[in-house]
Amino acid sequence: MKKTILTVKKDLYINFTTIGIVSSIIIGLIIIGIYGIYTDGEGRTFNCISIFSTYNKTELLQMHLMGETVFLNVLESLAPYGMMLAAFSFAFGMYAEKQNKTTKYVIYRTGIKRYVISKALLAFISSVFVMGIIAIICAIYIHGRFPSISEADSEFIEFKMQGSGYSDTGRKLNLVSQMGFGAAYLYGIFGMMLYGGLCASIGFIVYALTKDIYFNICLPFFVGYGQNVLVNYFIFNKPEIGQKIQNTGYLSYYLRIPYNEKRLLVNLLIFVGIWVLAIVINIAKIRSVKDYGGDL
Repeated sequence: MKKTILTVKKDLYINFTTIGIVSSIIIGLIIIGIYGIYTDGEGRTFNCISIFSTYNKTELLQMHLMGETVFLNVLESLAPYGMMLAAFSFAFGMYAEKQNKTTKYVIYRTGIKRYVISKALLAFISSVFVMGIIAIICAIYIHGRFPSISEADSEFIEFKMQGSGYSDTGRKLNLVSQMGFGAAYLYGIFGMMLYGGLCASIGFIVYALTKDIYFNICLPFFVGYGQNVLVNYFIFNKPEIGQKIQNTGYLSYYLRIPYNEKRLLVNLLIFVGIWVLAIVINIAKIRSVKDYGGDL
């Protein structure tokens, strides 16, 4: 009995220590992300709050369409936090269940496939919910800043964008001018939600392969946040390097798929493939443990 109590205390200590460490890192990175100073090509400095007063509406939209601004930092820099939350909640859920003696009985009664698929669905749904809430809040915030753009703004920006190589300019401008700035980015919420589900699936694979909670929480978080910080730094200090980093962040870029429905379909297929792979790996992992007596 005494040994059991000590084990429980040790598990709780590990849990709360991990939560404390990760929470401290998150708070620090949020502060850096919000108040971090960026410098544009003209020497003007700003962060993701002051950018709204540093540039006017037309400049912000023009630079965003060219992929050379952190105008949507409010939205984009929050994506890694959603990813981290998904991995964090899923890892601790699996860790807590692993300590539960009834887990092996549940697997035995439900079957390995049904058990793993239900866990994958739970991770996906929770992540979609987190990313959806984040996207909605950000879209409302952006809509409050810039309710709409005029037809003159659209024509001016479209003229400025000619020859820039950005093939999707016209469609985006029409969407923004017709729906309003914030409403147009509500259009992107579905993509953000899928992104959350994708991150959960990746976390699902990482957990199966490593069984390491720290790794599962930190890897996807730092990959996402690190890319965001690096791209922003290089775009404003070494634009030629920043643009290459930004472009190589998308698999569709390597495949030379134009920005249209085909690219969306390819990205969706990639997502489904990773999700299925996560399920297969986890089923194989459980089956490899003799009589489920090992570390699930």
